[in-house]
Parts: sequence; C-alpha cells; structure tokens
Amino acid sequence: MTEDHLILQSALKNLKKKIPKLLIEVLAPDFRGNMDAVQTLATSGLNVFAHNLETVNRLQAFVRDPRANYKQSMDVLVHAKNSKQGFSYKNVIDVRSRGN
Repeated sequence: MTEDHLILQSALKNLKKKIPKLLIEVLAPDFRGNMDAVQTLATSGLNVFAHNLETVNRLQAFVRDPRANYKQSMDVLVHAKNSKQGFSYKNVIDVRSRGN
C-alpha cells in the first residue's frame, strides 16, 4: 500500500496555509478500499471530494479494472461524506459510445 494519501494531505494543508481562501477539489482514487486513507484525504482541507464510479454496477465487469468495483467506490464516497461535515462530494459516471 502506498502512502499517496499522506502526500496529498501534506500538499493540501500547505496550499491552504499559503492561500487560505483557496477552494480545492480532489479527484480521489478508491485507495483500494483503505478507508483510513479516504478519511485522511477527506479531512485534509479540501472543499470537494470527487471520485469516479466509471459505470453503473451491471456493466462493471465489462469496462472496469477488476481491482476496482462499484461497491468499493460507493463505500469510498459514503465514507468521505461521513468523515467531515461542510464540504461537497461528487461522483462521475463516464459515458462513451463505441462505433458510429
């Protein structure tokens, strides 16, 4: 497990210290389900916690890396939301068309 969340936390805290009115949105990974990492990032001073769902649950197996899954992504969003009051969170579903 990498410590990416600690690097992000440090960077966000430093940015907020230098520019207190700065609004920060982070497109967060799922940290492979590490909810401590999610909480660290969610409480690090950001204003918007974003995470991509990529697709709907029933298409998951066809379009997503098998290391990620819909439930894990939803759990990440719920945990981020519950980690801190007063900030926004969002998810994105990527819509693409194949062919003409």
